[in-house]
Amino acid sequence: MIYAVPNDGERVANHFVKAPYIAIYSDEEGMLRNLANIASMPQSGCKAKSQMIQSLNQYNVDAVLVRNIGERALEKLLRNGKQVFRLSTRSSLEDVLGVARTPLTEASQGRPSVNHKTKGGCGSRGCGGKKSKPSLLARPQQARAIFAAKSSPAILSLKASDNKVG
Repeated sequence: MIYAVPNDGERVANHFVKAPYIAIYSDEEGMLRNLANIASMPQSGCKAKSQMIQSLNQYNVDAVLVRNIGERALEKLLRNGKQVFRLSTRSSLEDVLGVARTPLTEASQGRPSVNHKTKGGCGSRGCGGKKSKPSLLARPQQARAIFAAKSSPAILSLKASDNKVG
């Protein structure tokens, strides 16, 4: 079986998504890799968390061993067919496979996300509940106005020289 273990480089981390690293373990070969967790970066959002969970598929992860996990991350893991186990202690990485564990089978067994609710949640509108604007590519009139207002003489002269070439 292949396991994913959130960690701080030496020990199992206290929280799945906030862990700086995710170790990939085989019960036959031990640690295969210790990957940087993109979801733990300060600027990451829901998309990075989803990408991190999806990346576990690339390593054929069967199960995730955690100390604590939020209900939303737990739900995504379970929906992706991953087994999830809560470890009884925050062990060292060397001893992690021998630690007593409890299976988590329902999202409600994870910790509720207070921050997610106060930010307005996700969904089709993106994090924070704010409706995102279409890209400038979809709004060419506004794009022209923005770039015209912010153009400097150097940029304008480059545009003029580009027109001469074509």
